[in-house]
Amino acid sequence: MTPTSRRFMAPALTALLAAALLAGCGSESGSDAQTTTTEAASGEASIPVTPANAKGCRTAKVATAQTISDAPDPTPPKKAETSIRATDDIAGCGDLVKATSTVKVHYILKAKSTGQVVDSSWQRAEPYDVTLGQGAVISGWDKGIPGMRAGGRRTLILGPDYGYGATGSAPSIAANDTLIFVIDALAVS
Repeated sequence: MTPTSRRFMAPALTALLAAALLAGCGSESGSDAQTTTTEAASGEASIPVTPANAKGCRTAKVATAQTISDAPDPTPPKKAETSIRATDDIAGCGDLVKATSTVKVHYILKAKSTGQVVDSSWQRAEPYDVTLGQGAVISGWDKGIPGMRAGGRRTLILGPDYGYGATGSAPSIAANDTLIFVIDALAVS
């Protein structure tokens, strides 16, 4: 190989290596975020999740140490939702939440119809223990929480079929209301 051919090969090899690294990271041209799926209670992947924009992750210890002043204030969507939309706002570093896990969470719930907070474990300063996959909570939680990691924060926007449906939950949740939850996973067992 001549010195001239080496000089022209180096940029080509650098470009090839960069392309391989980007492909290995799963980068998509023209897309800021990739979508993954959570695993439903039945074991099938069903809920697309937009990952957190921030790099790194938050530990369960840091998430648990937060106070009411750290509570999120979700903005209701402009349009009603008919399915489940999930966004990981903060990636967690801890244990993975599975479809049958028991999870200690902090959460806040807003109803789209009023834009008001309906319920908040943050305001009570009492995390909530939930066992998934047993029908003990609304189906939006059973389907939307698996895939989180302890320390993480996820926003769930739930259509009526994944919340309280046509009956609502008087007086705070109207019939066929879209629900907005922000959930922090504090511990997984």
